[in-house]
Amino acid sequence: MAILFAMLCGWVVVLRKFASRKHDRLKNKYETVNESFQLVERDCKNDEVAVGRPGSYSSQLRLMKLYESVEQAKQNWIAASQKLVKRQKMEERLKGLRGRKIPYTFGLLDMAVVIKGIDAIREAKRFDLSFITDLINSIF
Repeated sequence: MAILFAMLCGWVVVLRKFASRKHDRLKNKYETVNESFQLVERDCKNDEVAVGRPGSYSSQLRLMKLYESVEQAKQNWIAASQKLVKRQKMEERLKGLRGRKIPYTFGLLDMAVVIKGIDAIREAKRFDLSFITDLINSIF
């Protein structure tokens, strides 16, 4: 069970790292899109005040498109944030299982996984594992 638990812990850490990187990337994207939107909005408002009438159709359309992109970036960031929280909770639950005593039969599951892995590698003929059997035979 130790092997399966270690593999599961490793997989959860990898998933959390990916979620964390995606969250950071989407947060930065949201911040840059929001800054550009605020600059364009400020320029449009300054133009409207200077002219004394509503801005041109093209500037309002550009402002609307930027607003939509800001909202989409915000939604993506929120989704990534929720996914990161979910992965962190999963990691914490898994850490809570450390140190618990388990039945002996779970060790048999570990060995079954290891043996199945060795058989799969041997059948794929990618690796020659004869040196391992020679090493074991030389030791005993």
